[in-house]
Amino acid sequence: MRVLVTGVTGFIGSKLTETLASNGHEVWGLSRDPNKAKQRVPQLTEAFAWNPVANSPPIAAFTNVNAVIHLAGEAVSGRWTRKKKQRIEDSRVIGTRNLVKALYQTSGPTVLLSSSAIGYYGDQGDSELA
Repeated sequence: MRVLVTGVTGFIGSKLTETLASNGHEVWGLSRDPNKAKQRVPQLTEAFAWNPVANSPPIAAFTNVNAVIHLAGEAVSGRWTRKKKQRIEDSRVIGTRNLVKALYQTSGPTVLLSSSAIGYYGDQGDSELA
């Protein structure tokens, strides 16, 4: 399976790429700096330039891709100033909007997984998560 990962150089994105590649999947990535991405995450087969807040990713990045895993976003660590909060929001809202715009211009993939949380709750059964 060919999987396209955004946020590929982040903590989760880089570990996910390693796992996917070790399980026989071909992993492509979207990054602000594709050369740096290929150096930091050598398991990448291809890397494409993308600034999530500025534009949509290149359509070529979706060629024969079966799934997109969207992990890109401003890091939430550090002091949450007004500017930082705006960057966090923009990176998720505008970035996701730009990604989906590009997806509408393709004939696939059939799967889009988007995540922006840093917490993990585990199996909570029927409990409501607050």
